[in-house]
Amino acid sequence: MSITQEAIKRIALSNNKNDAINELRKNIVPNYKIRSDFWRHEIFLNLIYDLIAHCLKKGFSLHQCFVCSNFFENLLNFIRKSSSKLPSLVDHILENLKKLQPKLCDKSLHEFIDYLNLTILTHFNLYKYVFCFDKDDNSLIVKNAFHIPVDATKEDEKSAKPYDTWLYEQKIKTFETKEEEIKNKYENQRKELLAEEENAFKLIEFIKNDAYGADKPLDEKSMTKLIDNASIPVINFTKKVLKCDMDEVKENYINNKQKQEIINAEVEAQKAKQSSSITPKGKKK
Repeated sequence: MSITQEAIKRIALSNNKNDAINELRKNIVPNYKIRSDFWRHEIFLNLIYDLIAHCLKKGFSLHQCFVCSNFFENLLNFIRKSSSKLPSLVDHILENLKKLQPKLCDKSLHEFIDYLNLTILTHFNLYKYVFCFDKDDNSLIVKNAFHIPVDATKEDEKSAKPYDTWLYEQKIKTFETKEEEIKNKYENQRKELLAEEENAFKLIEFIKNDAYGADKPLDEKSMTKLIDNASIPVINFTKKVLKCDMDEVKENYINNKQKQEIINAEVEAQKAKQSSSITPKGKKK
């Protein structure tokens, strides 16, 4: 059940956000079967409230608020489909904006499109994560690997490495493990950033090629403004990718430096052992 125009009026007259959210709860019933998923519905209600509050602040009429809130609710429900992707959302918005255009004046339409750009389109992956992915529960599951000690044979004892050698190898192994961890850490960060950057580029392409032109909702001024806004995330993502690269180089440098210090110390220790085991020439027994 969607929100009604009468409910919009009561929300506009409400004293605070809690009263407004309670009004939304009466109109929008959750469709989650599991009680532990109700937190998603609370986020859903808060997003609808933020949209209504934004429209009222921008001077929308109650009817315009009602139309925009239903449109926005429809987009959130579209995102909640597990199969939905950003390109399909863009197509959905474009198709339905044509139906919305006659119900809003140019100023209100541009304000609403700006809001969609700054929320759903810019943060699509975040919305998708909130509404579609399973939330980790708070239970603690501890899995301990139980190793049965094996009795060392005499041969094992004979072939066992000296403690100093074993300790050195363990230190080197620790640095090599850290090197692999650094690589995986920044590879994952880079993939996430590049995916977000690609989404931002798709939004710009959509604005230029699909939303602007004859019989389309954007004029040249609105298109330029939206592209300016959409370019900000692209620049920010590029900066973050560069920072990611620099941080990886820095961590690898520190790790390699510490590893080399251990190697140098071991070399010096071996030299000291060798020199102490050699009997000086001319020394009589």
